[in-house]
Amino acid sequence: MGITKFRFILIVSAFAMFNQSCKMSHKSGKTQAGLTESVWELVEMPGTDPENLSRIWLKFEEGDEKKTSGFAGCNRFFGSYEISGKQLEFGNISSTKMYCPLMDTETLFLEKLDETDNFKISDTDLILFSGKNKMLVFHATSMEEIEKRN
Repeated sequence: MGITKFRFILIVSAFAMFNQSCKMSHKSGKTQAGLTESVWELVEMPGTDPENLSRIWLKFEEGDEKKTSGFAGCNRFFGSYEISGKQLEFGNISSTKMYCPLMDTETLFLEKLDETDNFKISDTDLILFSGKNKMLVFHATSMEEIEKRN
């Protein structure tokens, strides 16, 4: 077997192993999510029944105007964010104004967004803090998954 044919087989084998490794890593949830590359579903908010969190999500958009939007439990919300290193601040958060039984949860969620000043991404979780106090914990997901559940 010639050197060229051997290199080709080696490259194809390496690519196949890399591709399979990526698929396994993605299925096991071991890939790290990026702030703007995911939709973030709320999974933990201290002082709140976890069952009331299942519909709350947010996303971050890249670009010159850093925008955020999502669903706060009853209403859609939108606003802006500023990020510098691990510092994160939300600004001008507004929402639609429909009433529903989860208004207390929604109000608390929006207050915690307003109090956020830093964050951490750990594997596929986004954790928002105010100082050292954990405010909100999100899990990376997709709009397709959100739409399936709602």
